[in-house]
Amino acid sequence: MSAVRNTARGLIKGTSEVGGDLAGVAQSAANGAITATKDTALNLQDAAFSVARGTILGVQEVGGNLGDAAKGAVRGSIKGASEIGGDATQAAGNAARGLIKGASEVGGDLGSVARSAVEGAIDAARSIGGKVEDVASAAATGAVEAAGEIGETAVKTVTSAVETTIEGVKVVVKAPFKKGSS
Repeated sequence: MSAVRNTARGLIKGTSEVGGDLAGVAQSAANGAITATKDTALNLQDAAFSVARGTILGVQEVGGNLGDAAKGAVRGSIKGASEIGGDATQAAGNAARGLIKGASEVGGDLGSVARSAVEGAIDAARSIGGKVEDVASAAATGAVEAAGEIGETAVKTVTSAVETTIEGVKVVVKAPFKKGSS
């Protein structure tokens, strides 16, 4: 999956050099990576994780907005999964995991990236006609799961950022990843 991650990273860097829309490229890169899994041996969920992580790494390198990139990457992952008949809810969770992992690697604001990921999930779920609460909760749970691999402070930061009402949707982090957040 490093090829997927590095491709997303390269697209972000190239777009930055010409002054393009980084969030739009993040969405397109995620969508393309996910839809490509239909015709290749790539796993959709691994692709969602890798492209999201690569997006964050690339955006940080060029000084872009991590929150906007997170929204775009999650939207693209969900829409791509929907286009190929994949599980959009799982794609949301895996993309959020990749975003938090990437944000941790670059010293990004985990709470902001997590909340942006959930906002992107809500937006995408609404646009594809998905179960908004389920997709939002999957993104939040994926973010908290990734934070759990980082440490207790990360779990608390991410949980407090996502376990609330966001864009009119009550977001609930699903167990078992909630442990350590109290």
